[in-house]
Amino acid sequence: MSTQKEVLAIDFGTANTYVSRCGLDNTKASGIDLDGGRDGMSTALLYRKGKSTLIGEKALEEFGEATPEERQDYTLFIQFKPDIAHSPKARQAAQDFLTQIIATAEKANVFLDPTQKQVLFGIPSESSEDFIHTLKSVAKQAGFGDVETRDEPEGALFFHISHGEIPAQKALSGGLVVDFGGGTCDFAFMHRGKVQHSWGDFELGGRLFDDLFFQWFLEQCPHAAKQMEEKGDAFFVHAYRCREVKEYFSRSIEQDRKNILRKKIGEHGQMQEVTWEAFLRRARSFRLSDMLREHWTSLQIPLGRLGQTQPIDLIAWFRESLTQGWKEKHFDVKDIQYVILTGGSSQWPFVKDIVQEELQLPNESLIRSSKPYAAISEGLAALPALKIKFDKLQRDLTNEFPLFFNQEIKSIFSEKTPKIVQEIAEQIIAQLYDRELKSLLEDFRQKGGAIATLKKSMADCTQRTMPALETIVQEKITSFFQALAVDVLQKTNRWLKDKGLSLEERKLHLSENPVQHMDSWELPDLYEEIASTITAISVVIVGSLTAMISGGAGTALIATGPLGLVIGLILGAIVSYLALRYGTSKAKEMAETWEVSPWMIGFALSDSKLATIRSDLYKQIADKLTQTLLEAEQKLLQQLEELARNELSALSEINQI
Repeated sequence: MSTQKEVLAIDFGTANTYVSRCGLDNTKASGIDLDGGRDGMSTALLYRKGKSTLIGEKALEEFGEATPEERQDYTLFIQFKPDIAHSPKARQAAQDFLTQIIATAEKANVFLDPTQKQVLFGIPSESSEDFIHTLKSVAKQAGFGDVETRDEPEGALFFHISHGEIPAQKALSGGLVVDFGGGTCDFAFMHRGKVQHSWGDFELGGRLFDDLFFQWFLEQCPHAAKQMEEKGDAFFVHAYRCREVKEYFSRSIEQDRKNILRKKIGEHGQMQEVTWEAFLRRARSFRLSDMLREHWTSLQIPLGRLGQTQPIDLIAWFRESLTQGWKEKHFDVKDIQYVILTGGSSQWPFVKDIVQEELQLPNESLIRSSKPYAAISEGLAALPALKIKFDKLQRDLTNEFPLFFNQEIKSIFSEKTPKIVQEIAEQIIAQLYDRELKSLLEDFRQKGGAIATLKKSMADCTQRTMPALETIVQEKITSFFQALAVDVLQKTNRWLKDKGLSLEERKLHLSENPVQHMDSWELPDLYEEIASTITAISVVIVGSLTAMISGGAGTALIATGPLGLVIGLILGAIVSYLALRYGTSKAKEMAETWEVSPWMIGFALSDSKLATIRSDLYKQIADKLTQTLLEAEQKLLQQLEELARNELSALSEINQI
């Protein structure tokens, strides 16, 4: 890594150029205003005979306000960046434009000092070696020194990491960056923070939609063609005025596709009834305008697909460009966990529609910043500082995590477990004992009967009640661990936020019956990872209690604990009574089937004894629940600890990018 104290990042774009800088002690980059309070600078260059060269908005305004006579001494260059590798005119324009950026900054007392900084230029992932070599050469001759180039998708990814919108661990999973700008349509599949596969189309870009609006305008205002010819501003109207209308329309339609646009095109006329449906019709049958065709031919730019005479479906072209990636690169689209939309043209609603249709991703998996234009330059500028920050964070968190985990996370379990144990045990006792077993015991005390019949009745009753008990336990345990996991993740997130990191957060939507509708939950990524553990926990606890309550033959609670003691007491009295008449051996054989009189049962099943039986049964169930919960909690704690450590490990891996 460079030893410079500050990073300067340039996203040299077809329509706009963005310059950002970031100190190594600050992960939030800031854009440099070089164009009158605007985000970025229009990639425009105006040569004026006998006067200084202008760039950006000043160049466009000067040309737009100039008289036809003045324009005879003006040469306006726009949209030249994609063509620098094969057009000498475009290459020279790029060099002069970048030179003027440094000069303009100095005039505004913003000293870029590129030779004193680490300078990064973003490049599309599909850039050819000729393009990269030309860009480096042009930048050096313009005064930026020996610059480094980084894939623009990396800038987009690290912009969202630096703003806490993508957690480190998720950033390392599979993601797709869609960079749809003025002069390119670039796709990059990223894994472990690096571009693994890239594809796209340098012909498809926002400037084709500028052309669409230019032709649309001429259809509505045919007289404007002669006016533009007389004033010599046809290309200016095409590349600037119509681009403004296009961008205004795309923002408006993104909010509501029923909006109807009316917009003036300078002094040449006004577009009317600009609707989404009308736009789609034109986009699906697009032909290059004669004006743009002639302009590109003059710059020696190959027309490629756009040179054909048949109409082109721009919407289908975007879809084809997207899908060709996994068809040609042979990777599984299921590996794409999130999508970053960047570039000005990514605001077109059809971009989001097509991406979701082809990838079948939920809406929350699509990420776009509030400044999609500036995301790449700011992300690239922040990258070195972000790596330094993550290196320190990784060391600090590794040292502090054990204490946080033992003191904060484990306390959640110790506070909540007794409450759920009490709640479940009370419901089980109410369902099993109060509603069922108690009435059997009271009836037996009143009427008498054989111990064997009582035991069978109790076993049958227990078996009938078990489905209801299992439902109680399963729903309560699932809800308990679900809420517990959310509490743990929220507390962990707060802790990480204090350190400058963030786990992904989403709203948790629960159905009324979480056991039956688990697939319908919307869960945070980390919560999804422990959902299977929660289900397994409920199954284990249900099975454990089932075995304790009913056993294999439905007699576990009857044979052990307070019920077993009471029945044993009654049997002892019966054996003693029968032994006097039949002998001890015979008495033991007869004891369970002998019809016992109520008077013999009464002293063993007194009201106080029944209350004791209930209390002891509650304790027995609560003890079993506590024991099983502690074992389950330990497994869940281990998994949560592993997830947190994976996040820390991800920080370390990002530092290697």
